[in-house]
Amino acid sequence: MSPEGDGQVLSEYCSSHEHTSDGELYIGTYDGVCRLDETGNDFYLIGIPAARREKNFFANTMLEDEERKCLWIGTEGELICLHYGRAESIPLFQDNSVKSLVFDVDKNLLIGTDNGLYIYNPTTGKHSHLFHDSRNSHSLSNNIVWSIFSDKDANIWLGTDNGVSLARN
Repeated sequence: MSPEGDGQVLSEYCSSHEHTSDGELYIGTYDGVCRLDETGNDFYLIGIPAARREKNFFANTMLEDEERKCLWIGTEGELICLHYGRAESIPLFQDNSVKSLVFDVDKNLLIGTDNGLYIYNPTTGKHSHLFHDSRNSHSLSNNIVWSIFSDKDANIWLGTDNGVSLARN
């Protein structure tokens, strides 16, 4: 792999990937996010100044947002909105391990973390937080949300450390 910019060597471990509608392929690694060049031969590191630098920049998940023309990147410690050249860290999710991202039918960003599920409206900034409550059989089955899937009927399936939670549309 060939790095772009600061000369860092990227690990070959791929933690996530996103193929965007404009044909770009972004790869999340333990050392950052890179983009496959137009020849399909080399990966180039994308400089993300918003990323915390206390530890490696581990990109757990990515999601294209065609409406807002950006790429959402969930890391071990923050949520970043990459506007294809300008990165913005979303303060609300600072120190959260963002493991999964998907849009719901209302264009809210569903964010699976080690601290439950967040429902975030990027336009208004409004959000809600759902978490496991052992007193409520209708709460999340566990706070660690590894994966989120929205099916054809707009039901939301959450894969957690303690099974699956389902939110029917």
